[in-house]
Amino acid sequence: MKAGLLDMAGSLAEAVVQIAGKLLACAQSLPGPLIERRRRLTEAEMTDIRRVFRSSLAHDNIRVVEGIEGLFSTSDRPFVLGDTVYSKNCDATRESEKLVH
Repeated sequence: MKAGLLDMAGSLAEAVVQIAGKLLACAQSLPGPLIERRRRLTEAEMTDIRRVFRSSLAHDNIRVVEGIEGLFSTSDRPFVLGDTVYSKNCDATRESEKLVH
């Protein structure tokens, strides 16, 4: 029972982080100095993603945000929120290992 409760608490915490992150992304994409720069995957990136994930991802929905993106730029490490890859370093998304990871 304890394990079940901990699992439920973890799932709830994950949902809260996802919602908070999406709200922050929306706020930062409003017109002004923090305009979001989203782009589709390049053909090379799409090939790498398909090779690893096959058809388990909606490849056309994935977007990449490169460069400084408000509070999401506090870390140099790329990360994914939903179907968006945030990468402070533009070269990071061009390296297969990092993108697929």
